[in-house]
Amino acid sequence: MIKFLSWLHGWVGATIGLLFGFLFLTGAVLMVETMIIQNDTASSLPKPAEQLSGEQIAANLETVLATGEQAGLQVATIRAPLAEIPGWRVAEQRGGQEVYLTQDTLEVVHPGHSAILDHPAVHAMLVAFTDWHVSLIDNTRWGGVVAIIGSVLGLVGIIIFWPWRRTFNWRNWSWPTKWNRATLMSNHLTAGMVSLVFLLFFGATGAVLEYRREISNILEPYEVKSLGDMEQRIEQLNRELGPPSIVISTERAQQPVVVAPARVSNQMAATDPAPAIPVPLIEAQPSRLPLSELAQRAMQVAEGRIPSDITGFNGDVVSFRMRYPENPIQPLGRTYVRLDTRTGELVSMELEEDRIFWRKAYHLSGPLHMGGEVTMIYQALSVIGSILVSIICFTGFVSFVRKRLVTTVA
Repeated sequence: MIKFLSWLHGWVGATIGLLFGFLFLTGAVLMVETMIIQNDTASSLPKPAEQLSGEQIAANLETVLATGEQAGLQVATIRAPLAEIPGWRVAEQRGGQEVYLTQDTLEVVHPGHSAILDHPAVHAMLVAFTDWHVSLIDNTRWGGVVAIIGSVLGLVGIIIFWPWRRTFNWRNWSWPTKWNRATLMSNHLTAGMVSLVFLLFFGATGAVLEYRREISNILEPYEVKSLGDMEQRIEQLNRELGPPSIVISTERAQQPVVVAPARVSNQMAATDPAPAIPVPLIEAQPSRLPLSELAQRAMQVAEGRIPSDITGFNGDVVSFRMRYPENPIQPLGRTYVRLDTRTGELVSMELEEDRIFWRKAYHLSGPLHMGGEVTMIYQALSVIGSILVSIICFTGFVSFVRKRLVTTVA
């Protein structure tokens, strides 16, 4: 069995090992880019004395929206200040413009980026790395396939090398100092055992992101509550919320009926023209409830949480992404509350505690794989681990090729 696993690990590893290592290397570079951008953004914003409460966030939303519109944006998303980025993020649709506002004074700030990221060659390289990392070949899923096979090879490698675990050498965990086969194998074993957690973790989360739609469909039957139960729950919450403080009519305003004057003779018209019929003025109705009130109602539905992301406020349904005030693992939260923008009624909700364990893990795969919502310590460890995986893929490939060359010559 071990002989077969060794053959499988060697040949399959030599076939896709370099591709697997390349995925981790590009991932490490992109994580460094995320760290630089996040650091530049945070350093451009003054650090406040304390974070905003939910009530303070709600009270500022309307002003934040107006400030973003005055800056020339067609605002689609508002993100409340976070511990890592202490400022309001106001953005257009995905790929559009964005600006940041200081947390307390709501002044517009345009974060600058490090000069190295603005260099044309570096920018072109990062674009290429992003394309290659997401899809080794355009419009294919080879990246996900390689991630799955590479993770399996990591497990097989531990099974193969476990009898030789006593040869583990802490000093030989990074870039090899010598290139003879014994040193390469020692490095491959040592660095492989050190980086196994990173290999399995990023391989699994990358595969989940690649096949997220299929995985979501698999999980859905195990967690969907009956429609009747959810409707009753929403109805009960709407009764608890009560009517909003400002009532906005959901009916379209009816135009007044203008009655034409009776037909008269030319002589009568000359001497007694028909009186002008006054047209009643229609008082303009606001298109939605104030964001402050909608946010307060969202906090009533998701008790103990505060708004993090707000979208859809220009339509019929506004969506609040809710988070716990302190949560380093999920700083943006995974609870969603959707309200009717005109009546304030609860339309739907997705509470984090209602989700099964696998759904929570599914939602975590994105931020943990890409590092956009986590601390810089986690990002730094991810970069180191990814580089180690790249090293073991390279040393394993070189060691296998040298072994085959020696065997062929012999």
